[in-house]
Amino acid sequence: MEAAKNNLVLSFSQSEDIVGEIKKFMETEKVDYVELLSAKGKVMDFTVLCSGQNAALTQMSFREEFGVRAISGKIEKANGRFVPNIYISLSKDGVGSFSGQLVKALATEGLEVRLRKINLKKIING
Repeated sequence: MEAAKNNLVLSFSQSEDIVGEIKKFMETEKVDYVELLSAKGKVMDFTVLCSGQNAALTQMSFREEFGVRAISGKIEKANGRFVPNIYISLSKDGVGSFSGQLVKALATEGLEVRLRKINLKKIING
């Protein structure tokens, strides 16, 4: 089944830039679109955009480690650039959580992100 070979797990080392490493993977593999499916592990030194009061966007940055509860979204190549649109839900010590659009994040040792490579040409051309 083709779907199985398009589902991959990327493992990260300490302090690797998550979005940057996925973009490098996409360049190396000549992939124009990836869908993020799940993640296991922690991130640090990250920034997210969250909805605040009255639907205002608030940028929140943290240096310490937070566990990833869920991740979703995509990175696609458009006009020669890789454009991320990633949503993440995070928790510190399993108590409470918050979520938002990921701006940047560094991995902790052993973070794993499961993703799916999608060939847009096959979808469009049949």
